Amino acid sequence: MKEFTVKVTAVTTLTVEAESEDEAIDKACDTAWEYDADEKTGEILEVGNNA
Repeated sequence: MKEFTVKVTAVTTLTVEAESEDEAIDKACDTAWEYDADEKTGEILEVGNNA
């Protein structure tokens, strides 16, 4: 697993653990509702080391 920092809205980024960038985007966007997201961009900003 790697840590990915994903931009999910214009003002919110989340760090999630996932196997791939696609999985990280899915995980982050699935929780964007917690931040009252009107939009979801799903953009990878940073990839961390293996966890």
